[in-house]
Amino acid sequence: MSGALIDNNLIMYDVETQTTWPQLLAMANLGPREGECLEFGRNTVATTWNFWRRLHPETLVLSNQNQNLTAIQPDFYKTNPYLDYHEGVIDPPHAVSYPDSRRPPQEIVLGVHAKDGKAAVILTKPVSWATIGNTPAVFFHDPGTNTSFAFENNLGGVTRLWSSYDPDEKGLPRFQDDGGTVWSMDGIGLEGPLAGQRLAQLPSLALYWFAWATFFPDQPIISPQG
Repeated sequence: MSGALIDNNLIMYDVETQTTWPQLLAMANLGPREGECLEFGRNTVATTWNFWRRLHPETLVLSNQNQNLTAIQPDFYKTNPYLDYHEGVIDPPHAVSYPDSRRPPQEIVLGVHAKDGKAAVILTKPVSWATIGNTPAVFFHDPGTNTSFAFENNLGGVTRLWSSYDPDEKGLPRFQDDGGTVWSMDGIGLEGPLAGQRLAQLPSLALYWFAWATFFPDQPIISPQG
């Protein structure tokens, strides 16, 4: 796929049919495949390479070994070309179609899709919880890297309270529920009654507030308790 911008957000097209796929909608909006949907990536997470490889040291890295076939060269990864944009030093390249003044335009929010609702979640604490639609949710967050995971908070039909726990030997955050189970950052029970169990991950994406508000207008903003 290649791409361009719509409302300051990436819109891709597949080279086989030239159908366009707005990134945030995961649905074709123009072309032979119009109306087709892609499955929301439940494991989508924005993080650093250092944090990810500590969490998943077995990860395989997809790369283009033949540099002559791509304009993206290794030196490009040594700097962040979006740093000024991310820090609000420069504005979005185009006017925002549907500005929403409830949050700063370039604030990073966690856009979460539950079974019966959507919300922009503002995360400031390592662990917090809220209800999206009728779905109880819990959020694991590493403030240092702004890495965030969203899970259903109803394993076994029980809604749990949560607290931070001592980091593991790699320095990765861990969390404990009020039943005594210790959980990893990616929602796996490590110790206690629910060891070996896995929390159901909610589709979520860290993105700019103006992008979320444009594609999913009038949805609630949640500052979860914790």
